[in-house]
Amino acid sequence: MNSLLGIWEEFVNIATLGNSLDKAILSKVKLDFTNNEVRILVSDEFTKTWIENNYLDRIKALYEYYDMKVSIVLSKNNSVNQPEEKKEKVRKKPSRNETRKTTSILEVEPEIKVSDSENKNHGNLNPKYTFSNFVVGPSNEFAYHAALNVARIPGGMYNPLFIYGGVGLGKTHLLHAIAHEVLSKNKLKKVMYVTSEQFINDFFKAMNEKNLHSFRLKYREADVLLIDDVQFFKSSMKQVMEE
Repeated sequence: MNSLLGIWEEFVNIATLGNSLDKAILSKVKLDFTNNEVRILVSDEFTKTWIENNYLDRIKALYEYYDMKVSIVLSKNNSVNQPEEKKEKVRKKPSRNETRKTTSILEVEPEIKVSDSENKNHGNLNPKYTFSNFVVGPSNEFAYHAALNVARIPGGMYNPLFIYGGVGLGKTHLLHAIAHEVLSKNKLKKVMYVTSEQFINDFFKAMNEKNLHSFRLKYREADVLLIDDVQFFKSSMKQVMEE
C-alpha cells in the first residue's frame, strides 16, 4: 500500500512540476487500492472530468506496469465502500488419474530462461549502480525521480530523457540504475547501455562495411537504449567532418 501511494506522490511531483494549480488539485485527490484496482476518489464532476482530460492516460500507464486498473469514482466523502469479497467456487476434488496428469504437466513445463545472446547487452552494467544506493540530494532529486519514472514506464513521460551535469555527479549511475530496474521487472527486455564512443565506432564500422542496415537493426530493436557521455558526439562528428 505504502509503495503504491509513494508512486502516486512521485507522479504528482513530476507531472505537475512548475504548475502549482495542477499540483494543488491532484494533491487533494485520495486513492483507494483494492483487488488490483486503483480508484481515484474525487468530490465533484469538474475534478473528475479535468483528470480524465489531462492526466488519466498517464495515470493508467503508471499503474498498468503493476497490473492494476484505474478508475475515477465520484464520492462526496472521498471514500468508498470496500468491494464485497468474491465467493470462491467449490472445486471438485480431482481423481487420482487427474492428479497424476496435472503433476506430469507441471513437471515438464519449461522455465523461461534468458539466452547468452540476450545477456550480452547487460554484461557492461555495474551491479552497484542501482536506485537503492543512489544518494539523493537537492541538486539531483528531479533527475533521480525522472530516471525512476522512465525505468518504471519505459517510453512514457520522458522519452527521450536527457541527463546533464558535472563530472562525478551520478549521471552514469542513474543510467545503470534504469537498466537494472527495467531488467528486474522483465529479464527478457532488450536493454542496451553503450558509451557514445562505442555507438560511433559501431556506426563507422557499419559504414565501412556498407552494412548500415545491421546498425539500425541493432539499436532500433532495443526496448531501452541508454547512451552515456553524449557530449562527445559533437567533437567526434566535428573531427569526421574535418577529415
